Amino acid sequence: MPHYYFLTLLAVVLQIFRHLEQKKLVDHFDKSTITLMRFLLPLPFAVVYLIIFKHFLDWRFLLLSAVVSSLQISGGILLLKSLSKQNFANSMALAHTELLFASILGVCFFKQKFTLLMFVAIIVILLAVFLISNFKFKSKNINKASFFATFSGFIFACQAFLMKETSMYFIKINAGGNDFISALTLFFAVHLFHNIFLITHKITQKKLFTEVKKILQYESGLSFIKIGVISSICTALWYYVYTAGEVVMVKAISQLEVLLAIIVSHFILKEKFILKEVLGIVLLLAGLFLLIYLKEIM
Repeated sequence: MPHYYFLTLLAVVLQIFRHLEQKKLVDHFDKSTITLMRFLLPLPFAVVYLIIFKHFLDWRFLLLSAVVSSLQISGGILLLKSLSKQNFANSMALAHTELLFASILGVCFFKQKFTLLMFVAIIVILLAVFLISNFKFKSKNINKASFFATFSGFIFACQAFLMKETSMYFIKINAGGNDFISALTLFFAVHLFHNIFLITHKITQKKLFTEVKKILQYESGLSFIKIGVISSICTALWYYVYTAGEVVMVKAISQLEVLLAIIVSHFILKEKFILKEVLGIVLLLAGLFLLIYLKEIM
C-alpha cells in the first residue's frame, strides 16, 4: 500500500481538529480573519525560504501558486460560512463531495482511468455523504449552508489538481527536484500569497492592525498558535500527498474526515445524533475499502 495513504490519514486527523478550532471562532471573528489566522504563523519562514531558494522559482510557478492560493482561500471561506449556518458534521460531509468532483475532473481533463466498479464505489461514498449530512431540500437555511459546503468541495477538487500540476511543473524545471522539495516550495509560495491576499484585504477594510491585535489577544494568543501549528503541519502534508500520490485516491481516503466529524460532532460539540448516520458510516467505509481494493488490483 502506498505510503501516501497513511500520510493522508494523518492529514485528515489534523484537519478535523483545525476545523474544530475554527468553528469555535466563527462567533468572534469574521471569516477572512479566521482564515488569516491559519497562514500568519508560517509567513516569516516562507519569506526566508523563498529568498534563499529563489533560484528554484520562475514566473509561471509563482503564477500557478497564486491561483492555488486564491482557490484555497475561497474554498476555506465558503466552508466557514457553511459551518456558521448549520451542524458541523453536515457541513463537513457535504464539503467531501469533492471526491465526486475530483473524479469527474480527473476523467475529463487529466486522463485518469476508472473502471465501472470504481465509479460504483464513488457513488456509494457519495450516497453515504448525503446520508450523514442529513441533507434537506425544504429548509432554506440548510439549502444555503449546503450550497456553500458543496461549492467548497468543487473548489477544493480544482485546487488539488492544480496543486498537483504545479508541483509537477516545479520538478520539471528543476532537474534535482523531488516530491518533498517540490511540495515544500509550493507550501511556502502559496502561504506567501495567502498572506499577501488576506493582508491586502484587511488593509482595504482598514482593519489589519485591529484584527491582528484581536487575534493575538484572544485566549492569550493560544488559539492563534494552535491553529497556526496544526494548519501548517496539515497543509504541508496535503501538499506532499497531492504531489506524491493520485489526487482521486487522496480525496477518497480523506472521506474518513466525515467519520471523524461525526465523532467530534457528537462527543465534543454535543450535537444531536441521527440514526441514519450509522448506515452512512457503513456505506462510507464499504465504498472506501472497495475503491482502494479496486485501485490496488488495477
